[in-house]
Amino acid sequence: MRFLKRTLKSVIYNLLLVFILLTAMAVFLTTTTPGLYLVFKIAGYFLPGDLHVEKLEGRLIDHFSLARLYYHDEKLSLNLKNLSLTWQSKSLRHHQILFKNLSVEQLQVDGEKTKFALPRWPFNISIENVSVIDAQIIQGNSTHKIKNLKLKADLTNRQWQIRQLNFDFNAVHVTGELIGQPVIPYALTAQFQFRNRLLSEPKISANLNIGGDFFLYHWRGEIKSPGSLVLNGTLKEGSELHTQVQWALDKIPPHPILSHKGRGKKINSLPQRAREKITSPLVGEVDARSAAGEGKSRTFYEGQMKIDGNLPNLSINLNSKIPSPLHSILKLKAQTFAHGVRAEGEMTLPEGQLQFNANYDATITPHLKGKLNGEMAALRESTLTIKALKFAAQFSGNSLTDLQLNSHLTAQYLNNAFADGNLHASLSSQDLNLKGTLTLDNNKKLNIAFKLPQFTLLTGLSATQALQGDVRLDVHSLEFLQSISTEIAHPQGHLQASLNVTGTVKNPIIEGKLTLHDGKVSIPHWGIDLHSINLDLQSRNKRWQAHGILSSNAQTLNLKGQGAFSPRVTGSIHVDGDNFPLINIPEYVINVSPKLLVEFNPDSLIVKGNVVVPQAKIKLQSFTNSESLSDDVVFEGHQRIINPLHINSDIHLEMGNDVSIDVKGLKGLLAGSIHLHQLPDEPLNATGELTIRNGKYQAYGQDLTIEQGQLFFTGPRISDPGVRIRAVRQINNSSMSFANTAQLFDFNNTNLQASNLGDKTTVGIEMTGRLNSPKLELFSNPSIFSQADILSMLLLGRPASQASKSGGQLLLAAISSMNLDTGTKGTQLMEQLKHALGVDINVESTPKYDEATNQVTDRTSVVVGKSLSKRLYVSYNFGLAQTDSNVVTLTYLLNKFFSLQVNSSITGSGIDLLYTHRKE
Repeated sequence: MRFLKRTLKSVIYNLLLVFILLTAMAVFLTTTTPGLYLVFKIAGYFLPGDLHVEKLEGRLIDHFSLARLYYHDEKLSLNLKNLSLTWQSKSLRHHQILFKNLSVEQLQVDGEKTKFALPRWPFNISIENVSVIDAQIIQGNSTHKIKNLKLKADLTNRQWQIRQLNFDFNAVHVTGELIGQPVIPYALTAQFQFRNRLLSEPKISANLNIGGDFFLYHWRGEIKSPGSLVLNGTLKEGSELHTQVQWALDKIPPHPILSHKGRGKKINSLPQRAREKITSPLVGEVDARSAAGEGKSRTFYEGQMKIDGNLPNLSINLNSKIPSPLHSILKLKAQTFAHGVRAEGEMTLPEGQLQFNANYDATITPHLKGKLNGEMAALRESTLTIKALKFAAQFSGNSLTDLQLNSHLTAQYLNNAFADGNLHASLSSQDLNLKGTLTLDNNKKLNIAFKLPQFTLLTGLSATQALQGDVRLDVHSLEFLQSISTEIAHPQGHLQASLNVTGTVKNPIIEGKLTLHDGKVSIPHWGIDLHSINLDLQSRNKRWQAHGILSSNAQTLNLKGQGAFSPRVTGSIHVDGDNFPLINIPEYVINVSPKLLVEFNPDSLIVKGNVVVPQAKIKLQSFTNSESLSDDVVFEGHQRIINPLHINSDIHLEMGNDVSIDVKGLKGLLAGSIHLHQLPDEPLNATGELTIRNGKYQAYGQDLTIEQGQLFFTGPRISDPGVRIRAVRQINNSSMSFANTAQLFDFNNTNLQASNLGDKTTVGIEMTGRLNSPKLELFSNPSIFSQADILSMLLLGRPASQASKSGGQLLLAAISSMNLDTGTKGTQLMEQLKHALGVDINVESTPKYDEATNQVTDRTSVVVGKSLSKRLYVSYNFGLAQTDSNVVTLTYLLNKFFSLQVNSSITGSGIDLLYTHRKE
């Protein structure tokens, strides 16, 4: 008995000691920070993965915080930053856990996709406040980001009640409440509201209400802005689905309001009858129709979609009109089954048509296969260089993160068929790769290589998406330029263009290079051949630099420029050369030494600098009597464009030492300078003076020396400058005798009086006015000669009295070609000639307008006539131009009012009856 008492006493003492130790250990673990460290350390030994914590503070019994918690095993990775937890441990006495406050700054969960199953709680959970600033959930290749999560809830194994649920998903803020049963019949009542998170985004206002149980769920949703959308539907016994959507939206929101992704799942907790209904074959049909209308001031989308059937077998028919961004009509037919979906459709656009089909089957590899076929429509009045575009593509893969695409295209480029074209695309979990080759013809090839790291179809092309791309164009022949411009001939050279893209979608970094090697081209209308053309253009950081050189006749022209691409295309180009051939044709041979600066932007073109003409030969081959209409003539229905390129020019043009001119018998060297200036909306103006050195003027076989020659430029009439030319002829008088008579053309020797004028006599002609309409005036030194004698001495070297018959005809031609005015000297010449010859002489000019060339042609002729009797008059009209006809006219006076006129020439004959009435 005593032994039994001692044994019992020892056991009680030991149990008391163990109790004290366990109590002390429990107090240490729950009420001290070192105990908190020990709890996490012990938990790390029992968990299947690795557990690490940093900067633990507080105690387990009521409140603790940590800077970082990281857990990783084969199926789950958990990363927490700045966690703070406050809870009531005494609530465990009531089989409940009460979380007063749980806040996490950053949460990242990366786990495998698992079959859906409702959780079973060991305790009832009451949450007064949960706050997660940034949460990221990764399942396979899918990533879901949620921000600013706030939650208040009571969770038991009989009922879930979420009193408050707030979070931001993309640009949409979601708020909601939910009451549900995690057991049969899974009753559910929920309300959700959606609105914009950012004020800068288009306004969104929407709500969704869900109610019912497993045997009949029903829902109703509505979007009030932008536009309107109404959603109604029911789901009976987990299989029979009926839903309808109607909408009229101003535009599609930039971010999705709701998204759902899922696949077939088994619910093991349902009764056998329910499981049979869900796994049995399902038949259904989806009918979706959409139309796009256009309001008075904006384009909007209208449509209706209906879904009816038994999961998972569905038939889908979709017809939709899409007004923007591409006006098109979309037709789609699809069938779903337990392991996949089959779909085919077409999209019709004004520019062409796209056809596609796809098949997804999870039981075969690859799961996804499909084809794309597209064709460009034959557009009326199309100016595109690429026409008849057709392409065919095949794609395959196991998911939206594992795709392969191969395509082939054909087209016509400048009415020539493409030699070859193909594109290969590869999508993986790491990136999207695009590689392609387009062979326009044997001399033109385009290579494309593009890469989007970390791109997925689920997230799309975001602003932060990284870019890596290269585009290269090789052109080995430039003959195609002849079809663009008929002014050039025989273009040759090797052209290379490359483009490199890095950075992001929002901030791309584009670098480009364009080079032309060993270029050659001829400009037949200018008579020059350019060779050794080498150009190099480089762009970086939205700026460009260029330099180039081209040669002709052993002379070079240098180009150097720089500018910017953003915010507008601007730049400047320096042009520098020495004695460079500008034009080389029989009528013009001009070399220039430019030092020009060309500045440009989208609104203007500025050219300024100096141009020296060191060498030029201007020798016009032929002329006619045609004249262009003056600048002030305006044709009805035609708007005259003064400066189509909006050029602003300021150029100093200077003549060199070897600039010769040979125009209309005028020969000499030009000297001087001209200032050319032009404003964007005004014609080109010129100011300055050009002089003629060592000039000669040849007329009717005689060489006249130019004592004074000047061209004056004072405004926009550049092609018709003012002139002042004085041409003289020195005549040796040693063996010459003159008749000092008042008669101009007196060929009668009895009227001559001998005069001694010294050794030499100077006679000349002076031209003033405008180049296209000059005024001529005769003079002599000494000024004792009549106008007839001066003209005769200029042309024949002797007075009019000593002129032969052929000389007289030459004088007549000279008078008709002179621009005689109606003053005293012009009339005096004609009257003196009539008196000397005893016949009627007159000069007639008949203008004729040509509508095709907008030119007026003057036909000048000399008319010589004689009255044979009082009633009969004969005249002879001979033209001065080779194309003019000579006409003999016989006029017979019948009475005071009527006369009969007969005309005859080598081109025809005719007779006219004329009526003449003169007022007294």
